[in-house]
Amino acid sequence: MNSTKPSGEINFEQAIQKLDEIVSNMENSNLKLDSLVGNYQQGIKLLSICRKKLDDAEFKIKEATTDILSDKQNDSRQN
Repeated sequence: MNSTKPSGEINFEQAIQKLDEIVSNMENSNLKLDSLVGNYQQGIKLLSICRKKLDDAEFKIKEATTDILSDKQNDSRQN
């Protein structure tokens, strides 16, 4: 199983950590408007990455569950 990622792609945990850092930074500092907007934009991108990764994981889980249930039904029909 090849787990290499394209250059620049971050995993779910990294995205959550960066998102948490951005939120903390925005809550605990007196950033200027431009910095706040930039942080907000980066946060939205990270949130999108997290949602996509969660959707992908949910699809894989449903697919695996369907495969298992299908195999189980096939086994019961053969007996």
